Amino acid sequence: MPSYKLTYFDARGRVEIARLLFALKGVEFEDVRLPYDAAFATSEEKKKAPLGQLPILEIEGRPILPQSRAIQRYLAREFGFYGSNNKEATIMDLVVETFDDFIEGMSKFIATESDEAKKAEMKKKFMEETAPRLLAFIEKLRGQSSSAYFDGDKPSYADVTVFNLVDVGVDHLGKDLFSKYPKLVELKQRVSEIPSVKAYLAKRPKTLY
Repeated sequence: MPSYKLTYFDARGRVEIARLLFALKGVEFEDVRLPYDAAFATSEEKKKAPLGQLPILEIEGRPILPQSRAIQRYLAREFGFYGSNNKEATIMDLVVETFDDFIEGMSKFIATESDEAKKAEMKKKFMEETAPRLLAFIEKLRGQSSSAYFDGDKPSYADVTVFNLVDVGVDHLGKDLFSKYPKLVELKQRVSEIPSVKAYLAKRPKTLY
């Protein structure tokens, strides 16, 4: 198996799902975490990044791979976590793209908006309208299967995505928001108890984002 080097900032952000895929497969990788500071603008990492941005995945003997979702999908396919047919792969995509909508909506008032009054208004709308719509959709997808995971008895790309959604969402929005979506909360707990994932979580740095 080739060696892997994953470079991003010291955050969960756009790359945590890739880290979780490595953990799920039990594959060792170099987890390079850079500080959020001006030094990145002139760093060697920026110079080697094909798009001048992070994350990047370096795979022994292959071109450097940029773009967070491309990295995740590559790993999911490479490790056998993308379903076994087109229908299952589509379920993976639905979960991941709905997760993207959730994170994008949340980041607008957490990380982008500086006006406190506007931030409060945006958060209220997100909590009352956007988040319930997105979470209910994934909860419904999860409810269509009585199996342990989205891909039957085998954890997948979609399952670690749900783990990350609930993990980050609870940190920023609280547990109450997720109380109406017990299937997602249960799945997050189930993924966290997979031995290889549990080992990763025990040693990963604590970050807000």
